[in-house]
Amino acid sequence: MTILFVNLGSKTKSIPTMLKRLACKVISTLAAEQALQLIRENSFDAVVLQEAEAEPDTINFTLDAYRTRPDVPVFLMNDWGTDLVPALRSLCTFSR
Repeated sequence: MTILFVNLGSKTKSIPTMLKRLACKVISTLAAEQALQLIRENSFDAVVLQEAEAEPDTINFTLDAYRTRPDVPVFLMNDWGTDLVPALRSLCTFSR
């Protein structure tokens, strides 16, 4: 399973520990445009978005990601909270 982690709200490139614990490859980026380019050029099982403080940026990115690859689910990390890891694990199990 390959996950794209998009962190629009922080300058740090660190991937959250909970994503590192999953048995999957995690690619991260801080820029929406770079993330969309990665989505266009690569195969991802999911996109996890660390929400930016500016809500319109989050909404716009989510819509652009969906338009680019409607088959790839986008998870808003702050909304999913502790349910994110089980959701990603079930996606991994489902995709096998």
